[in-house]
Amino acid sequence: MELFRHVLSEIKEYADKLVILTGPRQCGKTHLCGLLGPDLAMNMDVGRDRILFKRLDDTIKNVESAGKRKPLIFIDEIHRVRGWRNHLKGLFDKHKDKWFVASGSSAFDLLKGDKGDSLAGRAVWPRLHPVTFSEYLISSVAHGGKFDDNPFIKIRKTQDFKGYWKKYFEFGGFPEPLTKQSEKHSAIWMNDYLTAMLDRDVRALSETKDADRVYQTYGFLLESTGTPYSAAAIAGNLDVSAATIIKDVLMLRRILWGFELEPCYSSKAKRLRKAKKFYPVDHSMMNMDEKRHPGQVFEAAVAAMLHRHVSYSFFLRGKKIAMNYFQDYQGHEIDFVLQGRESGTVFVEAKSSASKIGDAMKSFRYAEGVFKPSFKIIVVNEPGHYEHYKDILIVGPDNLAAALF
Repeated sequence: MELFRHVLSEIKEYADKLVILTGPRQCGKTHLCGLLGPDLAMNMDVGRDRILFKRLDDTIKNVESAGKRKPLIFIDEIHRVRGWRNHLKGLFDKHKDKWFVASGSSAFDLLKGDKGDSLAGRAVWPRLHPVTFSEYLISSVAHGGKFDDNPFIKIRKTQDFKGYWKKYFEFGGFPEPLTKQSEKHSAIWMNDYLTAMLDRDVRALSETKDADRVYQTYGFLLESTGTPYSAAAIAGNLDVSAATIIKDVLMLRRILWGFELEPCYSSKAKRLRKAKKFYPVDHSMMNMDEKRHPGQVFEAAVAAMLHRHVSYSFFLRGKKIAMNYFQDYQGHEIDFVLQGRESGTVFVEAKSSASKIGDAMKSFRYAEGVFKPSFKIIVVNEPGHYEHYKDILIVGPDNLAAALF
């Protein structure tokens, strides 16, 4: 199966810019750039190619395009070259008749000694995420590929996506496990993936002297999925300072093992919790070392689908959407609060079943006086589910995810 990716067509619109594609390891960056049809491709993991890159100014004039566009120069794993920013800037400024596309580690700002030009005004930095559910559907010819600026009015009532969601939820969004769809292969792949991340990103790219502690921190964060985490509590378990844990979490975010959500604020809601939540970049990582609670895995899947939609909405449509959570000291909680100009405020709560939504409806009623939501959605772990209860949409994850990027 050739996987459809939302960003591919958009990248083609930036032939006048440096395109630097970032994203988690193994999410398909190199393959995506290969689909652009480069006229010269180099991999900076290969010594010969690193030499060629350093001497590219002398040989680039001989690179011609097989098509109508500018000749495309693709540099993979560009973060492996010290001083790559200044070198790429010089090539771009001198050779305006060439199109430069680079991909590499998501941890550009973790590289030891990685100093240089910011490339502001010259570069676009699209981020590729693991495969979204809608991309999987389009790849399976089960989706027409049309998306609305306000997707929440386009959520369909259908049973067509149930089987696809079952496979997607089982194997996650990373391309290789998703396309292989083998439980044994997926387990081996995840083990290799985590080992590579520790060796190639945490140990090789960062300043930390204790990569194993970072990995342990990640495990504690996964245990707290769905609730605000405490750096002090994790620090107590690992016998380090809270400041050290905060640095570890920042590193995990930079290498894109996960993302944080901050609480949303309102002048009318004074007593809000200030702690952050942490979610893995893909729900398949929840069970990397042990089986997590199914409710936590499901909430991580909903968090990831919304997070990817927010990211792609900006790059593909230029629409800024803020994603936070709501929780106060009286026990009112909403898993996800999205706020954008087109969609307004959207409440999204993840629940294991449609029979366990009483608390969510109470929190909705309390918070709607503060945030004035345009949409209130409860996502239940029942694929194909679709019903309205007053002004609340109760929907399965497949039907919601199919409407998002």
